[in-house]
Amino acid sequence: MEQPQKADEQQLVIFVNILGGIHFLQERQGRKIALTVSLNQQVFEAVSLRPVTPGSGNASFNAKFVWQCDRYNLKSMKTKNAPIKLDCYEVQPSGVRSLIGSIVIPLRSVPVVPLARTNSIKPRWYRLIGIESERWRRIKPELNLLVMVTDSQHLNQCLVRDDSSSPDLSGDEQQIKESVPKPEKLPHNVELLEDRGLLQVGCKDTETDLFVFEIIFKCAQHLDYLCPGTDTFRLQYELFGERHLLVAKRTKAASPVFDVQVTITINLRSSVQALIDYFDHDFKIAALVLSDDEELTPQPIGKTTIDFVGFLKESHKEEFKQKHPANSYALAMVRRIPVHTTSTREELNTKDQIVPSLKIKLSLWCLGTDRPYTQKMISGAKEQEQNASIASIEPVTKLDSSESLPKPISKPSTPVTENVRCDVEREKLNIETILMTTEQNLRDIRHTFAFRVRVGTVRFTSGPASGLWQLALQHPKADTPFTKVRLELLPDIAVHEDRIEFGDVTLELFFSTLPDRVVDIIGSEPSKLTLNGPHSTYALARLDNESLLVGTRERQPAGVVVMINEAGENVAIASISCTLEEVGLNYNCQLSVEQEATQHDCCHSTAPPTAHGQAKRFDETVAYQLVEKQKAWMHDQRQQFLEQLEEKERKHLQALAQSWQERQTETEKRLADRLAHVDALAAALEEAHRKMETRAPEDTTRVKQIEVQFQAQLEEIRAKAVRLEQDAEAQIETTRRQCRELQQHQAELSISQHQLLESNRTLQSELDQERAARATLEQQLEEMADSKQRYKELWAKVTRKVHQLQDELSMARTPYFQHPAAKDARKGRRKSVPSSGSQLSVVRGGPRQGAGDCCNVCDCSNGSDDLCLLTISSTGDRFVYAQTEYNLTFNQAATWVNVNLRTRELRVIHSGQVVQQIRLSANLDPSARYTETSTGFTLTNDATDGTVLELAREVDEISYSQFAVVRNELPAHVSIVDCANLLSTNWYGGPQQKHQYWPVQKLRFNRYSMLSKEADNSAVGDRYWLNALGSFLHVDPWAPLFVDQNYGQPGFLCFETRAALPYDTHGTSYDVRYTIGVGADARAAHMGAVGHILGKPTGHPAESMVSEPIWSTWARYKRDINDAVVLQFAEEIIANGFRGQYELDDDWEMCYGALTFNRTKFPDILSTITKIRELGFARTTLWIHPFINKGCEPWYSEARRRGYLVADHTGSTDTEWWNSARGQAAYVDFSKGDVREWFSDRLQAILDESSIDSFKFDAGESSWTPPDPLLNGPPNRRPSQIVGDYLRTVAQFGDLVEVRSALSTQDLPVFVRMIDKDSNWGWNNGLPTLITTLLQLNMVGYPLVLPDMVGGNGYDDSPPSKEMFIRWLQANVFMPSIQYSFVPWDFDSETVQIALAMTELHRQVAPTIMERFALAVSVGLPVNPPLWWLDPSDVTAQQIYDQYLLGDDIIAAPVIVENARARDIYLPRGSWTDGNTNEQHTGPKWLRSYPVPLAMVPYFTRKV
Repeated sequence: MEQPQKADEQQLVIFVNILGGIHFLQERQGRKIALTVSLNQQVFEAVSLRPVTPGSGNASFNAKFVWQCDRYNLKSMKTKNAPIKLDCYEVQPSGVRSLIGSIVIPLRSVPVVPLARTNSIKPRWYRLIGIESERWRRIKPELNLLVMVTDSQHLNQCLVRDDSSSPDLSGDEQQIKESVPKPEKLPHNVELLEDRGLLQVGCKDTETDLFVFEIIFKCAQHLDYLCPGTDTFRLQYELFGERHLLVAKRTKAASPVFDVQVTITINLRSSVQALIDYFDHDFKIAALVLSDDEELTPQPIGKTTIDFVGFLKESHKEEFKQKHPANSYALAMVRRIPVHTTSTREELNTKDQIVPSLKIKLSLWCLGTDRPYTQKMISGAKEQEQNASIASIEPVTKLDSSESLPKPISKPSTPVTENVRCDVEREKLNIETILMTTEQNLRDIRHTFAFRVRVGTVRFTSGPASGLWQLALQHPKADTPFTKVRLELLPDIAVHEDRIEFGDVTLELFFSTLPDRVVDIIGSEPSKLTLNGPHSTYALARLDNESLLVGTRERQPAGVVVMINEAGENVAIASISCTLEEVGLNYNCQLSVEQEATQHDCCHSTAPPTAHGQAKRFDETVAYQLVEKQKAWMHDQRQQFLEQLEEKERKHLQALAQSWQERQTETEKRLADRLAHVDALAAALEEAHRKMETRAPEDTTRVKQIEVQFQAQLEEIRAKAVRLEQDAEAQIETTRRQCRELQQHQAELSISQHQLLESNRTLQSELDQERAARATLEQQLEEMADSKQRYKELWAKVTRKVHQLQDELSMARTPYFQHPAAKDARKGRRKSVPSSGSQLSVVRGGPRQGAGDCCNVCDCSNGSDDLCLLTISSTGDRFVYAQTEYNLTFNQAATWVNVNLRTRELRVIHSGQVVQQIRLSANLDPSARYTETSTGFTLTNDATDGTVLELAREVDEISYSQFAVVRNELPAHVSIVDCANLLSTNWYGGPQQKHQYWPVQKLRFNRYSMLSKEADNSAVGDRYWLNALGSFLHVDPWAPLFVDQNYGQPGFLCFETRAALPYDTHGTSYDVRYTIGVGADARAAHMGAVGHILGKPTGHPAESMVSEPIWSTWARYKRDINDAVVLQFAEEIIANGFRGQYELDDDWEMCYGALTFNRTKFPDILSTITKIRELGFARTTLWIHPFINKGCEPWYSEARRRGYLVADHTGSTDTEWWNSARGQAAYVDFSKGDVREWFSDRLQAILDESSIDSFKFDAGESSWTPPDPLLNGPPNRRPSQIVGDYLRTVAQFGDLVEVRSALSTQDLPVFVRMIDKDSNWGWNNGLPTLITTLLQLNMVGYPLVLPDMVGGNGYDDSPPSKEMFIRWLQANVFMPSIQYSFVPWDFDSETVQIALAMTELHRQVAPTIMERFALAVSVGLPVNPPLWWLDPSDVTAQQIYDQYLLGDDIIAAPVIVENARARDIYLPRGSWTDGNTNEQHTGPKWLRSYPVPLAMVPYFTRKV
């Protein structure tokens, strides 16, 4: 065997860090996730830090596993491809573990990372494999792991890093590491532009100047006064939420200066005015001085706060430049910051007022303006207006004029504009350096080149998912080595079954280099194209730049590259094209398209001003000529400069010589004076010596006595030293003996551990054998069950044959029996073909028959209900089988229902077209017993589970028909799954969703519980689906229904009913009923559902809630409200020209559930409401919820004692909601009549006390109850009963009521509010879902829809932008009401004017809305139907999701795409008038690229 070399003896570690896990969804509490990690029979174990929270699925770990080895053993293990195996277990509270799955990482795939690059390695997600449980296979758990091989010194770094991250900060970091500011730690007006590495201070659109701010910790002084005798201190400071450590060390003995020398650089995008406010009020750095004791935990001994008040005083950018006219426009300042401590303040005051301090240098550079490129292309008078508002432009004179020549003894003048700060470390050339170099050639001037990669179509080996995707391009030698693009890709638009259309997305990298070397630099290393998507999708392609770029800088033809995943597998093929273009000279500035003196830092601004005072546009083609001219000019100027410099130096030397002579004379005079003083001191010293000699005999005796005492003390000290040395040797020997004992004990423990490992392996082997035996027994059990089923089916078949033979025998014994063959021969109905084998006889009835008609030998005339029999005769024997198809027909409607027992298929046919096709549950017996009823028939599964399937006619009209599919008293253990084919058509309705797509056939559900719940924004959970063919499905609201759509069976909507949580699980049986309705088209079918199933509202909200907007405190203030805040808000609304209804939202109570005003926040609520009314608000409403939090006393204890809270079957009332911790709240039990009365009385008391008009009722979903609740009502209605009981209790409080949850409550005369929307432009609960949610609620029978607040709720500190606010408001105009919380005057005056105009437009259409409300009450018509409502056969209109109707005569087509100023608009059949231009149009037609400025909302009215 090959012996290991010296290099192979390097000590390495195999490092595995487990950070966390996702998709570990739990149905019960208290369950943790355990992991065992093994390599080469070495096993480690870790358990999650806390139990997995049900519903979240996130598991937290912080486990590190290390295997030490040398490089030789690592090679050996990689040769064997030894795997790192992680087994994942679910740990129950009892300690029992069950295997979930495993992760196997081949050691060959683990990278060997140098020690210097360990911090750059990122963790990645691994999906578990080998999963046996169907539950875990469905949710696909994943773990986040960091796996690498590196030097063993990495362990020391890990210890230091762990220590430095602990609260005591005992780590030793001498350099500040780069960090990303935490967004939650930034002030409200500061935003991190992560993709650009900038900190935006102020408005992103208006504050566009670029600055670099540096804070240099130069040194500290007199820190030893805090801790005398210490030469090293640690400085800890906190910046943007992260802590950093510095070291302050004394460089010279006894010096008061402690050297630090650390620089903090912050890139800012702002304006001078915004920076002044930020520095004076928001930006502070807290610092601590820590002791540097290695044996003890560092303790704070001093503290200080670094503020920047008064650092920046200039109020405008022009004033800043004038006051700091250096080339870099830099402001610099040195400050001393005192360090204070409570314990030593008195001591410091006694020491000549010396105070420890930090010396810092502050520098601020102005780099220029970061305006968007589109603003630079405005020409003419408009351009002059903008430039005048931005900065004053001064004309640039020619260089050959006398005014531009250099003054005597001065540096030659050059054309100077705003120069960008030169950074030598970044190797960027300065224009002055280039022009001052006489021998430099044009080829030596660096150029900037743009390397662009365009990505078109990416084809995947497996179907990609829609959502957020990121493209990234990397090259290590680019100016910025990394660029990325994030895109939100929508299904069927960009994401298809096997590909993604990126639409030529361009990624761009810049290279600044010499023209001759650009190809070599770009081609020296391959660039990386990476693709990241949902579900941890990752793909990588390495581009061979040299082959792409050699010989050309033109666009290359499109080609393809193969993309691989982390395992090296081919996962995709991408179509790309590459270009290399020169963008200009690199003078540490950009050659702009337009030459603005205040916006550009180019040195070539020599063109004279135009007639309008504007510099001419710069032509890049003359760049080289300009440089040559300037080089010649510089040659002449330098000669003049040298002559002037020589004259200046001569005069300066003369002045220095004269000054030196004067100083020399003064120095000689001072020296003579000091020599005289020295002589006097010498004389005094001699006189002192004479006096001492006279007293010498007296002092000799005293000296001898002192010497004797000193000698005695010295001997005593030596004796003590000897004793101490002996004691130390004895102590050392004792320590050595203890070490030997510990080593022996350690060896014994190692032997014991080895024995335990051997025992563990033996037990594991036995366990594997037991598992194998168990698997064998389970397989045998399954075989026996299959055999039992086959025998059972055979027995049923034989039983049926026996019954048939008995019936035939009894018929043959009757005196009037005649053989069918003879009878048919006489009647001539069919021909008989003689054969020695068998004879098949078939007779078909007419086209329309009654219940149960099909092929039979009986009388099958129209309307007959005879059974159809298939008769087979064989050699005198006759067998009669029951039929396999049954029909249900209607007398008036052209509808026909067919049930095929053999295929288990139910078809609904209307006018010759299949409008519903349902695959019935697998428990349906092919030989089910048929029984006719008065309204249809039943099919009984005698041979299987004994369940009964019933089809019953309910409505039989010419234009509408309806029947029910019923299964009653199903055993609790029986599960029914009926799957409706989506028939490749459009569907509408279903539950409200966070991703509310329209039409809804694109949605995906996996065993989704259909009830009103908070998850996925499914507050409205009605079970109603309508298709474009004119048919609907409605499932009874009390059935325990789970929906599977496009998941287990793509293209199907499956209804699964089973007695499982969250439904009632304590009954012995349950009922299932769903209704199918058929109309001439989708509109007729929906109106039939409204009339016979859904119902219509009994009233509608007040007109005041429609004509005037609602102003809520929630989105703007959240819970930070009090008397002063709400009054100020009301005054702002009136002052800006608005009025309407005032709504007081969250956190007005003493505690949640008290229903009593907080007297600290609202001392006199009646006075507050009165003042609001006096300002001009006619109505005021109050936010209410159905919960009581624990600790809200005495209300919680009283409700608990009286049984007024929802409890589960164990008696526990603990639940949670968004304003409580887990298990710290309770839900009021509205299923009890006395509770409803008690709650209503408390609300009425609020109205009486405060004079408030009505309430906004929040929550109400059944998911907030405790799991498995015990309600006062039929058990089969749990838990959904609580929703209706709550809503019917609160609906009595007038016509200003709004609720957000619903389930079969279409009859209530209240507003149904959309659940909270997020402030974004996407389908993730953003602006597009405002329209689709409106359509969804209207098409499940809720026409009284209250849209959510304009601009969304601004969660996660993400308020809407100005454009989003305006577009959201415009989309809201033609909906029933407008809700404001974010306000237009927080943006600018333009937004206020647009908001006033949109509010007035809504006020003008309010009468139309009220007319539609009246039709909704009387007829049941939707208020805002979809576009296809006018023409249900219009296939184009069926798919429109960004337009909606108000009634039948107004089309709203708002813009819901960011930065869009045009859109396509579809007009259905009819004559339409443009509401903005009065232009006439006749539909159906498309209006392509219809212009939509920011202040306009497109809408059209129909001419009737």
